[in-house]
Amino acid sequence: MKKVKKNKYIPTKNYILTILLIIGIIFLVLYITKWHEVKDNQDLTEHYLISSNTISLYIDEYNEIDSILTEAPSYFFILLGDTNNKDVYNLEKDIQSTIEKYDLENNFYLFDITNMKKEETNYLDKINNKFDLTGKKKITKIPTILYFENNKFINSVDNKEDLNNLIKLFKINQISQ
Repeated sequence: MKKVKKNKYIPTKNYILTILLIIGIIFLVLYITKWHEVKDNQDLTEHYLISSNTISLYIDEYNEIDSILTEAPSYFFILLGDTNNKDVYNLEKDIQSTIEKYDLENNFYLFDITNMKKEETNYLDKINNKFDLTGKKKITKIPTILYFENNKFINSVDNKEDLNNLIKLFKINQISQ
């Protein structure tokens, strides 16, 4: 004798619940994605080194440079950066541990060029002139870290490894202790 298969009846409510569950998962994924995007954009609106209280020496106006640097220590760094720039944010996060390791909090300035960048098309030329940077010393990109001794430009770097090498080369950690 042959067995006859019965078609199982699946209630309509199961289909509806499955569709609602799939729609709910889609909305949850979209919400999380949007939240993550907003969080990333919010991080870029502030300087990481300032918001994390790693450094407090902050320059945001071009005209303030002279007055601030007259009070600068015998050696210091100036990080040139702007907000809403992922490269600047990533560099700031990278160098935070170096600043803390070598106790450079009071020797590190952040020059926020956001306003200057909006107001002037030749902002890099103006900065180069201000610090008397010519030839190979010229700043060509942002972010850049400038190193000064006795108010004279010594070198510039644009990444954590080069900053660490610069510190070791000039024995900056020994000076600061």
